[in-house]
Amino acid sequence: MKKIQKIISLVVLTLTLTAFTIETNTSNNVADYDPVGVWDYEVETPNGTETGEMTITRNEEKKLEVSIETKDFGALELEDIKLEKTTLEGNVEIEAGTLSFEMEFDGDSMDGTVYVGEEEMSFTAEKQKEDE
Repeated sequence: MKKIQKIISLVVLTLTLTAFTIETNTSNNVADYDPVGVWDYEVETPNGTETGEMTITRNEEKKLEVSIETKDFGALELEDIKLEKTTLEGNVEIEAGTLSFEMEFDGDSMDGTVYVGEEEMSFTAEKQKEDE
């Protein structure tokens, strides 16, 4: 009888620890935000505010692709894209040098910065609704 009680106690303890481990792992794993969609952006440049569309998609390999339509440079295709939690980083080479982008997403809004050499420009966007 004592042997059966020990086995039952061991099973209950094992199940409790397993449930705790699963809950702990689930709560510590913050899934990366999915920024896929079309975004209306504004960049505060030395020449004034520039607006346009930024399109974020995933290719066949599920890697992010970011295309930013600009008046001066046409479509900028970001390279070296990294997404960690809600922060996306990437860069693109233009005639004047490297533009580095850092974007922090919060739902359908994005606040970020564009770095050009020593210069920083404010970069914000709002996600378009699916029916637009």
